[in-house]
Amino acid sequence: MLSKKAQLWMTDFIIGFLILSLGITFFVKFAYDTMSEDKFLAVQKEAGMVSDFLLGEGVPSNWTNETLVRIGLCTKNQLNKTKVLNFYNLDYNDTWTYLSTNHDYFLFFQKNNSVINISRCGYGNPEVSYDNCTIDLSLLEYENLVKINRLVTFNKTIIELVLYLWD
Repeated sequence: MLSKKAQLWMTDFIIGFLILSLGITFFVKFAYDTMSEDKFLAVQKEAGMVSDFLLGEGVPSNWTNETLVRIGLCTKNQLNKTKVLNFYNLDYNDTWTYLSTNHDYFLFFQKNNSVINISRCGYGNPEVSYDNCTIDLSLLEYENLVKINRLVTFNKTIIELVLYLWD
């Protein structure tokens, strides 16, 4: 026959184990949520950096696909069509190096919510559909998606550069 002291000790052990298990579960969930938020902030920061590069002049400022160090699509704060066309002619995977990113992206230009076709309607990850200049991101799989809209002058009018970046 078991003594009541042994039964009490077993109950204390089970309650203590349950409390410890709940504590570990909450800690892991909190740590995971914090890491997810940190990943989103990192993607957001990188999207801002990539958009800054795109709206810069690039390195060198008169770059061609043979001399390119860093992509920039503007000259004297104006979108440069030649640079845009050169950019479109680059291999997508190579552009990651020139934009200092390891995230997928897609960019396009628009005015009054209508996509502008500058020899094509957009550029970036080949999984993005842009038939008839309608951008469709529905087939993408991502954990964090950031959209950046930036204003730029092109042919004496103000247009938007729209950049999606995701992981």
